[in-house]
Amino acid sequence: MLGSMVAAPSVAGAEPLDRTQTAESALGALGLLSPVGAEVGDDARALDVDSAQQSSASLSLSTGLTVQHENRTVSITPGADTTSAQTGASGSLIYGTDGSYDYAFTGPGHALNAGYAVINDASAPTEYRFNVAVDGAPATLELTEGSVAIKDAAGTTVNVINPAWAVDASGASISTSFSLDGSTLVQHVEHAGAAYPVVADPSLACDIAWCTVMFDKTETKTASASLAAAGALLCGSAAVANVYVGAACTAYAAVFFVASVQADNSGQCVGARFLRIGGSLHPVIQDC
Repeated sequence: MLGSMVAAPSVAGAEPLDRTQTAESALGALGLLSPVGAEVGDDARALDVDSAQQSSASLSLSTGLTVQHENRTVSITPGADTTSAQTGASGSLIYGTDGSYDYAFTGPGHALNAGYAVINDASAPTEYRFNVAVDGAPATLELTEGSVAIKDAAGTTVNVINPAWAVDASGASISTSFSLDGSTLVQHVEHAGAAYPVVADPSLACDIAWCTVMFDKTETKTASASLAAAGALLCGSAAVANVYVGAACTAYAAVFFVASVQADNSGQCVGARFLRIGGSLHPVIQDC
């Protein structure tokens, strides 16, 4: 990763190109290779922002996904041995393992700053490991109601990982959760009987311009119940992500409520993308 205590992925040769294409195809089918954002009703999930407000994330085969947030840098790399590392046609990073699963990372120009386990078949393991660093040193991780706070050595939260998420090729949600092993995030995916490939991800909530907080189906249903419930969830998420939108939070509750109803009716999950520069907010809907 960014220091001697966090190992970079090992590369022991090239995997066939079609493996990278297969992994990207799995991500693309879920809209994860589309540009950032998504206003409600926009199938392309595209949101125009000024160039100065573009993602501060970067992708590198040697260092994985790196995201800057409030002058701090968080990096995520595969936490298991890899046999290959390639850049996909969309710019995503694909790391091969034993053939039963691959690691993938998305960043600038994609829907999320995230790492993924792309699970290819039933022989794949049920645990997927991601190493996390802050400013080049192993991070301190803390589970908080499904999310994971990423902290530096002084205990200051510098970013947040959204709750665990996994979906199979049919669009069905797969049971998944996080556990912690020091500075390594472990995602557990119960994929037996699933339609493959299964995609599972830990996604970073914030970068220099945006904080994106996604909610699960239970939270989405809660937000769809009433305007007050939607507003409470929205404003609470702004606090968790350390986004200061003030009175504007309640002003956006109505559009967030509408998005929550749409997501719940379609069996999807709602999220909120906060623009840190200017304080605007855009609801996001995605498969979950």
